[in-house]
Amino acid sequence: MGRSILNGLAPYIDIFDNKPPGIYFLSAISLWIFEDGKLGHYLGAISLLTLPMLSIAFVWKTKKRESLSRDATLLLTALALALAVSWISFQAEFGRPWQTEQFAALFATCYAFCMVTMNKTKLRTILLALFLMISIGFKEPFLISCLAAAILYDFRLKTITSIFFIPLAIAIVLGSIILGVTGTLLPYLTIDLPTVLGHRVTGFEAPFFIRIVSVHRPLAQFAQISSLLPVVAIFLPAVYVIATWKPKQRPTNYTRPIVFAVFIILLGTFSIGIGGDFQNHHYAVPAPLVATIIFLTLSTIAQQWDRFNIRLLAIGLLILSGASLIQTSSYNTKSLIEKEQSLRIAAAGVDTVLDRCDIDRYYYIHRTNEMRLDGFTTHSPMNHSLFYPIDQASQNGPGFQKTEVDRISQSKIIVMPNEGFTATNDLGESLFKYILSAFSKDPPSCAKSIPEIPGFFLLFRQNNSVLHYEE
Repeated sequence: MGRSILNGLAPYIDIFDNKPPGIYFLSAISLWIFEDGKLGHYLGAISLLTLPMLSIAFVWKTKKRESLSRDATLLLTALALALAVSWISFQAEFGRPWQTEQFAALFATCYAFCMVTMNKTKLRTILLALFLMISIGFKEPFLISCLAAAILYDFRLKTITSIFFIPLAIAIVLGSIILGVTGTLLPYLTIDLPTVLGHRVTGFEAPFFIRIVSVHRPLAQFAQISSLLPVVAIFLPAVYVIATWKPKQRPTNYTRPIVFAVFIILLGTFSIGIGGDFQNHHYAVPAPLVATIIFLTLSTIAQQWDRFNIRLLAIGLLILSGASLIQTSSYNTKSLIEKEQSLRIAAAGVDTVLDRCDIDRYYYIHRTNEMRLDGFTTHSPMNHSLFYPIDQASQNGPGFQKTEVDRISQSKIIVMPNEGFTATNDLGESLFKYILSAFSKDPPSCAKSIPEIPGFFLLFRQNNSVLHYEE
């Protein structure tokens, strides 16, 4: 996506992935500065360090306010680290590098920290607006999780207005100006958002209420990291409730907090499931909500430190969250490095052929759920819908499949994986027959000595036939 911008192509119009503009800009800036994806890797690493660092900073800020003893400060610091690392271990496992949720989580966590620690000032409003704009600019569902975090912090409308709705209004205005200047506003509003609100929100069989009430899904996902992590997820808010409980109050005084607590849980679940398919990386979306409950629990424990039962609960939570860190990651870094090296060699070969033959762009038939070749070529692919197979572009919405068929008809060269293309529907069969009739492995004179392209082969256009498609 970033390469397409550097090559003068327009996001969403010339090349499409249904992600907010932030990921396009980050990718382009990274390629411009480092000529690869280093900036995204650095930002992803910072994202994973943010919550632990801010949690420690929160404890030391609380120490001064509550005049905590040395032992209390050390225990709360250890608890803050254990809770934060428990979450980011989960986030790292399912977020993975260059997923938009990782970048959005960084700024959404900063939003939560400023919301909880700063007094009501213009500076806080500006910072909250900036963090909201950037986090939503990377992933729209963070709007929902940040709202849930704001309600958790204080469910009074006046407070929510000052910490969420006013900053959100500023964020929308500022973001619209930036997108307008970069020429991305109209394509985002007219192409991407209708796709997000269309297929991504309504294009799955699971109805809305199922996505909202599927609270068991995050707990099941936590259990994939550690069997104790779901227990931590339940015990953490329980400690907060116990620490804030005032026995002398009438039970009816807790009706509103209980209703809002249920609402917050459902909002957090919905922020994950709004896309409809509960993909692994979506589980990083509640990051600001998790950060807020950690900050509030630490603060409440500090305020109630003189109560023996609270100290006991804090120690129990520390042991439980620390034990949950004994886990096994399935992330195979060595395998990824090897795949990347192979793709870089293949990409260099593709670029060489395109340069020799004076061809600007190529059509790329990619392997599903695999690292992509077009992330390493200097030439941009002709594909419009980047992450769907060529016969499934209609999943993005009306008109996308016709655009994809037109792009294949216009392409002069196709980069095909060694295993070829497997059709998944009748359109796929037509595309397969068209490729066989219009393309060949026989290279033109400019590509007679083809360099090594491991894992792929090239198909060259042999005639000017056009494939027609009607929706």
